[in-house]
Amino acid sequence: MFKRWMLAGLIGMLLVACGEDESDGQKSQPRDNSQQATVVLTLMPVPDMTIVPGCPPGELEDWFENVYFNMQSFATEADENRRTVEEDRREDALQTLSRLLDLRNVIAMTPTPTCVQLNSQQVLTAMQGVIDGFQQFTSGEISKADLGEQVSPYITNLNGLLADLQSIVNPLYELTPSSSSDSTSAPE
Repeated sequence: MFKRWMLAGLIGMLLVACGEDESDGQKSQPRDNSQQATVVLTLMPVPDMTIVPGCPPGELEDWFENVYFNMQSFATEADENRRTVEEDRREDALQTLSRLLDLRNVIAMTPTPTCVQLNSQQVLTAMQGVIDGFQQFTSGEISKADLGEQVSPYITNLNGLLADLQSIVNPLYELTPSSSSDSTSAPE
């Protein structure tokens, strides 16, 4: 930001120094009639870094920061609870199911940039597979072993999708040569 202000100040001083003397509303004659020069300066704005075509980085970053933690929490809690759930305590799985539904709903209700809508839909589909498994377990349709068999592939898929999303967004957090000495890291 400081560099931009310095550049703007330098350009302003350059324009003032190269301007004509217009004191008292009268233009003065150029000092040397054989050398009339006109300076035209066109400044191009610095483009935003785009890491995904058609996706403004601020929009992608905001979405990612709003939903990634919930996605990770969903995957972690589903995996832990599928291992620790007890056959005779299905009501405990209802609390897990309620929590997973809440996390999924937060993610589904967060506006998604068009550039990651497919990724988001894949994540929500994997989450629904996990939720379906827990619903079947809590209703007594499947056993603990069946629950593990049913939701494990979805959890593995979900973790892979989260790694893919992380790799898409990581360039937003990398320092570029023009960056200041600020250090920024991706959320983990």
